[in-house]
Formats: sequence, structure tokens, C-alpha cells
Amino acid sequence: MRNGATLPELLTALALLGILLALAVPPAGAARDRALLTLHARALVAAHADTRSAALRSGARTTLSISPEAFEQRSLAGDLLWHRPGPRQDGVDLLGPTSPIVFDSRGYTLGAANRTYLLSRNGVEIRVVMSRLGRLRVVR
Repeated sequence: MRNGATLPELLTALALLGILLALAVPPAGAARDRALLTLHARALVAAHADTRSAALRSGARTTLSISPEAFEQRSLAGDLLWHRPGPRQDGVDLLGPTSPIVFDSRGYTLGAANRTYLLSRNGVEIRVVMSRLGRLRVVR
């Protein structure tokens, strides 16, 4: 009796492994895309909350600029308070209003009532809806 496997047995095992990998790779890619979108949606929500809090703490207007390249928080005088990279660095598309969000000293936004931002990558999408009163909703 000999130990080991024959060539046809090895080829059959490799073929089955290849088929299983081919079936598993697309769902793994979609899971990675969902995880990236969730990460950047949370970064957008955190930037919004941080800028709103900064306006409340300082008692002065504070602005948040949102673009695919970066999120920036500025004071009333236009001084840069912080700059964070945007979702484009990870291949995530961001669509939405480009005008800065201006928070007054009470933490309310000035201007349009609601804003909706769409984060997308490879057909997977997440929406972030921001209300004028500071409420945020993430829609998957």
C-alpha cells in the first residue's frame, strides 16, 4: 500500500478548490465595499458632529466643507481648525451638495433644510441625510 494521492486526485481537489474560491471572491469584495462605505459614512457623521460641537463650544459660527478629497472645519474668521482626508483616497465616490455647512452658535445649520450625501463604490451605496437641526440618518 502506498502513501499519498495520485495526480487525478490532486487535480480534482484543486479544481474543487478553484470553484469554491470563484464563488467566494465576489461576496468578499462586496463585504469590503460595504465596510469601506460604513467607515466613510461614520467619518462624515463624526465630522458633522464635531463641527456642530465646535460651534456650540465657541459660541461662534463654524463651517464644515465636505468634498470627495477632504473634510475641513473652519472658524468664523476662516482659520483652518482641522483637515481630514476624504473618501476618494479609498476609491469611494461622494455625491452631494458642495457648499459648506455653516453652524451658528446654537448648533443649527444655516441655509438649506436637509442635505443628502451618497457614498458609493462598485454598485454598493450608503446615504447620509443631515437635517438642519443636527439630526443625522445613515441609510443603507
